[in-house]
Amino acid sequence: MKKLTLFILIITPFILLAGCTPKEAPETAVDEIDKTKEVVMDESESDKMMEKDMMKEDVMMIEVDEPMIKEMQEMTYDYSGKLFDVSGGSASGEAMATFASGAYSLNATFADLPDPEGTDFYEGWIVRRGIRFSVLSTGVAEKVDGVYTNLYSSGEDLTDHDFYVLTIEPDDGDPAPAAHVLEGVMKLVE
Repeated sequence: MKKLTLFILIITPFILLAGCTPKEAPETAVDEIDKTKEVVMDESESDKMMEKDMMKEDVMMIEVDEPMIKEMQEMTYDYSGKLFDVSGGSASGEAMATFASGAYSLNATFADLPDPEGTDFYEGWIVRRGIRFSVLSTGVAEKVDGVYTNLYSSGEDLTDHDFYVLTIEPDDGDPAPAAHVLEGVMKLVE
């Protein structure tokens, strides 16, 4: 009997966790969320999942240079998703990713994104959710042809990192993600 009780006590949290799913966006969010049934987490959930100790460094990162920018803007991507403003603003965006010829490429573009104040900057993040949880910075979003863009490349297949987050970061030297601005899920393009 003691073994059965111990087994139940140990397995119960796992059963409860297995039934948990992210909350759907509130009705006040962009109408597109309801149409596509995208799952967007509330701010406290997504902040918790991107804590400093959950971040990893991409040792296979490839520096994006000028010739690559043009190539990445014109390539066809296998994964794509709309980005929704979770900060109360009216910004939007799209994140696209693919793994081809031994290289992972990410191209995220943003609309109606205000210029950061002072020394603040925008930073992109990709997240692999689930048991093998992982958060990777995709670097600073910069203006390319007048549009804020986050381009990233790696020698590792990161297409399992399907949740994209754009944050506004203070220039304080803290590598952990700060306030979330845009979020969205990249799905296989059919």
